[in-house]
Amino acid sequence: MSAQSAKPIPQLTPEQEQHFWSRLERMDNAPNCWEWTGSRKKKLLPYGLLTLNRLSLKAHRVAFAIVTGADVTGKMVAHRCDNPPCCNPTHLFLTDDEGNNHDRDAKDRWRPQTGPIIRTPSPGERNGNSKLTETQVREILAAPSGSMQMAADLGISYATLKRIRSRKLWKHVQAYV
Repeated sequence: MSAQSAKPIPQLTPEQEQHFWSRLERMDNAPNCWEWTGSRKKKLLPYGLLTLNRLSLKAHRVAFAIVTGADVTGKMVAHRCDNPPCCNPTHLFLTDDEGNNHDRDAKDRWRPQTGPIIRTPSPGERNGNSKLTETQVREILAAPSGSMQMAADLGISYATLKRIRSRKLWKHVQAYV
């Protein structure tokens, strides 16, 4: 999206704002991402979408506008965490096309030789959304079997635990030898 196509955010009523915040999976801890649980844009990157007064708006832009009071018209709201569905205002910043391109290049998310933007999130603990450490992942891999209780103790879903054990997630971590 270019900054020129960025839509203005209409003033929300208290009820609309309450509904907006109810659609986030917010953690008590500010460093964590606040995931948008409503509908998402399915193309390229899964940005959260909110329909407001017949306008389809990106949820992270609405969150930034509510919290900061900034006019985001014609500007971009970018993610420090590189997690499109995140609406945590501490993870967002206002920028323009040039600043967004600089951020993209600095994080090595674009490869001109291969064509379109390629999202390459940091693996493991370097990813700002990571809930686990490599030591915890090794413990999951070393356990005779994964359990729902183990997942709950680690603060992850059972599905995530199974994906780690089947080596679909955290592939770069070697199990204890």
